[in-house]
Amino acid sequence: MGGGGGTAAAAAAQPPAPPRASGLGPLPERRRAGRIVAVALSGGVDSAIAAARLVAARRAGDEVFAVHLRTWDARDEGGGPGGTGEATADGRACPAEADAAAAGAVARALGLEVVAVNAVADYWCDVFSPFASAVAAGLTPNPDLACNAVLKFGSLARRVVGEMGADALATGHYARVRWGGGSGGGSHSGFGGGCGPNPGSSGTSHESDTDPWASRPWDSSSLSSPPPSLLVGVDAAKDQSYFLASVPGDALRTALFPVGGLTKAAVRSAVAAHPALAAALAGRRSSAGICFVGRRRFGEFMEGYADPVPGQYRSVGPAGVRVGGGDEQGEGDEPASSLPPSSLLAPCPNTWALTHGQRAPVGGTPTKLYVAGKDVGRRVVWVAPGGAHPALFSGGAALGPFAWVGGAAPPDARLSSGSLTYRARYRQPPRPCAVVPVGEATHFAPSSYTRTPPSLLPPAAWIVSFPCPARALTPAQALVLYDGDVCLGAAAVVAPGESLWEGGVEAVPAAAAAAAAAEGEAGWA
Repeated sequence: MGGGGGTAAAAAAQPPAPPRASGLGPLPERRRAGRIVAVALSGGVDSAIAAARLVAARRAGDEVFAVHLRTWDARDEGGGPGGTGEATADGRACPAEADAAAAGAVARALGLEVVAVNAVADYWCDVFSPFASAVAAGLTPNPDLACNAVLKFGSLARRVVGEMGADALATGHYARVRWGGGSGGGSHSGFGGGCGPNPGSSGTSHESDTDPWASRPWDSSSLSSPPPSLLVGVDAAKDQSYFLASVPGDALRTALFPVGGLTKAAVRSAVAAHPALAAALAGRRSSAGICFVGRRRFGEFMEGYADPVPGQYRSVGPAGVRVGGGDEQGEGDEPASSLPPSSLLAPCPNTWALTHGQRAPVGGTPTKLYVAGKDVGRRVVWVAPGGAHPALFSGGAALGPFAWVGGAAPPDARLSSGSLTYRARYRQPPRPCAVVPVGEATHFAPSSYTRTPPSLLPPAAWIVSFPCPARALTPAQALVLYDGDVCLGAAAVVAPGESLWEGGVEAVPAAAAAAAAAEGEAGWA
């Protein structure tokens, strides 16, 4: 395999030192006269309005208090909790201190107590360390799904319910829950099928718009009835169900999403209409990318945890030709020198810093080059000219096991009907697909541009096919499945299917190219 990450990746995998501060702040006794909700304040606009809506709609005897979850400490950079890293002087590091201060200001503006929860060590062990090891091995996972499943709706939810006396945990996610079953069906406005671009949100009202407390039952039925479904948020452009797709339905029993029925414009208007909140949030910018990276370049940040893995840029060559040799799964031991000499373009200083669909920084070519795939074992990055090249588009993918929100897979007939939709990245409008167990797939060939050792990914369990070819499918990224408004679950991409180019197709269908360009998937459009 590609190695790399060397001592830095090994260091990242070591158990961290204890966190600097105690995990929980003081836990005052809760009165039990009514409903009790803990709202997770991040220091941003969305969680602030989630809290404000709960406060405004509470009844006599109801209680709302705030928690602020700290998952990163810039002082720990360079070796985990207890490390010696320093925040950058220009303020581009993860702004944990500013976030905590803003969360406190929001709590004061709303008259709420706030409990500090230090999860730095938990985040390091359960989220960041596996993420850093995967990056060092050449993969491109998304840590936000793990953070939500393991921390926010895992250990944090258990703490606020089991230790702090709350009935539910509210967050500022743009998503909704629905009790009472239902399999979805029907496409939410802004979430159409086909290859067309996202038509946007309708801004229509939903049942929890006026009373965020009304989105869940408050009696014992919340524990005895079937778990709720996870639904997309009303604002199609801000929907965050993709990041919640690994959260099991049982964990959603205690979840509240007070802004899930609102548009982002409505949230901004609510801040402007609340002078105290507007003052508390003055100067706050929207979050940018992964929280612990902040506004720094991803590659520069991760080089503190994973050694660069040099390799080669190689051209995908003519249409209809599969590259490689060796094991299709990536365990072949042939060196890169066994590949056609004509395909070699230039050395690549760090193969793990690139991901599928990204522009490759190779100079001296008449056309911009884009990553079509990575051969982790050979340390080869395959590139193609142009962001809409057929080598970047596939008609399917192999997936690992699904984490089903409802706990079990839908009927096979429903999965294979072609009526479901998928997302392979955040903000990609759901597109039609069909899913079958891997043993029932009549034909699937993985792309020869992408070879990953099986030890790095789960075994393939499902094959997904798309009527509209998908661009830049990436191993270790989550593919999230939808049935209308309902988010069904998530599975890791194990291998993209054979690209159009490998299959001899020399032009991407116009609808697929237009859809990808409308989404601006790599800034190439």
